[in-house]
Amino acid sequence: MEFVDTNIILRYLLEDNEEQFAEATQILETSEVLISFEVIAEAVYVLMSVYKIPRGTIARMMIKLSAYPTVKSNDHEVLNFALTMLAKTNLDIVDCLLIGYNNLRGHEVHTFDKQMKKYLR
Repeated sequence: MEFVDTNIILRYLLEDNEEQFAEATQILETSEVLISFEVIAEAVYVLMSVYKIPRGTIARMMIKLSAYPTVKSNDHEVLNFALTMLAKTNLDIVDCLLIGYNNLRGHEVHTFDKQMKKYLR
């Protein structure tokens, strides 16, 4: 299994550097790669804070990328849940992932975050 880092994801999604976009495309579309939740969280943060891309757009971009047959993640169902929640709430991606683990996998999540507690089961 191969891993990709945040820069590969960003260059692929943003297409802002032709050479790096071509290399990222080659990697993501032809190699079986794992995009860890840590990399996804960092990519979402950078897309929101640096590039000012709306949450819904980021969610759609990342859901589409995670659906590629060559792309694997820690837990595809939890990831889709979290990205969908990201688009609909003001929660950050890590909170959305934790809520996904809680709602879909039954994992107990401890938090002091009142907004997050509303979504926990």
